[in-house]
Amino acid sequence: MKLIALDLDGTLLTPDKKISSKDIEAIRNVQNKGHIVMICSGRAPEDVKQILDSHGLSCPIAASNGTFVKIDDEVINMISMNKQEVQTITGKLDDLNIPYRLYTNQGIYEHNEWDKRVYRSLENLDEENKKKFRRFTEKPYNSSLIKRYANLKQIVELGDIYIQKIFILLFERKKKEEVLLNLYGNNNIYITSSGIFNVEIMDRRGDKRNGLRVVAEYYSISLNETIAIGDNYNDLPMLETAGLPIAMGNAISEVKNLCNIITLSNDNSGVAYALNNFLSES
Repeated sequence: MKLIALDLDGTLLTPDKKISSKDIEAIRNVQNKGHIVMICSGRAPEDVKQILDSHGLSCPIAASNGTFVKIDDEVINMISMNKQEVQTITGKLDDLNIPYRLYTNQGIYEHNEWDKRVYRSLENLDEENKKKFRRFTEKPYNSSLIKRYANLKQIVELGDIYIQKIFILLFERKKKEEVLLNLYGNNNIYITSSGIFNVEIMDRRGDKRNGLRVVAEYYSISLNETIAIGDNYNDLPMLETAGLPIAMGNAISEVKNLCNIITLSNDNSGVAYALNNFLSES
């Protein structure tokens, strides 16, 4: 039995955020042979489950970059940020009027001024990019996934809410550098990115490596018997840990340099190609 960890955006999802029929068929074939396929994504757990359900798939989930692990509707591992740390970081983001979201064990939270901050961030972009990124202000398909708040204390002071990730939206390189400079030297956090326009912050123990290890341990599978497929910076920890790391054809150079195998791109069912051709090599 092997464990295969799949990233979503840029990997299993096509550019239009669907899972191809070839990928679905390949995943089911692998599962029918007794292997475990898990999703290891930066997305929130509710978001991941919604995507899987809409495509008729069922898999263990390591969401919010591996900090929230759920198997058969049971949370088996959760790594949360220190709430005081969250207040300090978001306080600086508020001072800079930067849009951000909090990924928690009870959904995604964003500030009431999210839309205003996104529009302000778009001001210096050309019209084509403004139109492209204006989607961040649109109401999501399942709006219940995102809740809004006026004061962070509303969340922090609730004892049953724990924050796994801060997702920061940044369109300008200068602003991104400013944010990273403010975070530099903080040994309590782990910083990564799933795209050129965002920064993602977790507890220092929280990354996709954790998600892979937790699920492997749950099923008593050696890490040597694991496969990971990804495309971006936040995938590097799980790719470094897996017995067989595979890069998508559309992956960034850092991911491709790490992996011995490069499959097809996400718009050409690269996951299916990998599962059909490289499973025996791990």
